Amino acid sequence: MFDTKDAERSEAINRLKVAMLIFSWDEVPGNASGRLLKFLKQEFGISWVETAKIEKIHNDKEIRVSAGKNHLSLKLNDEKTRVKLKIDDGRTVEFIAKSEDGKLNIYESSESETDADAEEPQGKLRWNILLDRLRL
Repeated sequence: MFDTKDAERSEAINRLKVAMLIFSWDEVPGNASGRLLKFLKQEFGISWVETAKIEKIHNDKEIRVSAGKNHLSLKLNDEKTRVKLKIDDGRTVEFIAKSEDGKLNIYESSESETDADAEEPQGKLRWNILLDRLRL
């Protein structure tokens, strides 16, 4: 029999499948910079972002975050549908870009939240953060 707890769990699972907004491309650098830096620190353990410089380069198609020898880049594809994060330690992740209400919003891709990724430490961290946000 399907009880209330099962319905709550089902709803929580459906919410996990929805891509989560990371930041608005148009507001970095600017109002969304803090949100982006917090995401990078929490999701990827990049503590150096606290003192980083943020700039847009290549006709606003790339965001570069740097502090001393450390750096990362977020590159927007020509179609403005994907953003590729490249971290100086070799990690890469792809995000979804969607134009909404005149802003280009960047979302965490559901592809990066698969069970296969849960085998990796960063995948586990991502799942734990998502589950913490959905406390039942």
